[in-house]
Amino acid sequence: MEMSHLASRFLSLEAKLLDERRYDEWLDMLGDQITYEVPIRLSRREFVDETKSGCYHICDNKELLKLRVARFHCGEAWAERPASRTLRVVGSVLVNPTDEEAIFEVDSALLLCRQRNSDRPCDTIAVRRSDRISLGAERPLLLSRRAIPIDTVLHTPNLSVFV
Repeated sequence: MEMSHLASRFLSLEAKLLDERRYDEWLDMLGDQITYEVPIRLSRREFVDETKSGCYHICDNKELLKLRVARFHCGEAWAERPASRTLRVVGSVLVNPTDEEAIFEVDSALLLCRQRNSDRPCDTIAVRRSDRISLGAERPLLLSRRAIPIDTVLHTPNLSVFV
């Protein structure tokens, strides 16, 4: 139960930091060897066939994530001008131990509301996430994320926000 609470708290803090555009603090929550994947979803008869290897909206490591954040800071990220206003709601958190000490598989659902202009309603992006999180003594770290959107076609102008 304690690990479930820690994982939920970690994911809630991550959502708050991203919503408040505190990207440098968010980067500090990521392991150095992180893999961050948002695969393209396909319409298939069987659930296991809905993503294909090598087909991604995003497939980044920590260095690429740092570059994305640096673009936000320099003011040249045209996809984020004006900056998105976001609200992330994390739920359905399930925590399972792994064979590695203090490393947990954490599944969650994310509902991301994103609004960029004042004349349009917000875009809603819903994803199912599979994370590996280290909940060790030093500090929790996100080691990997695979976020699968529920939509096969994203109904947002771009995916310049983190899921």
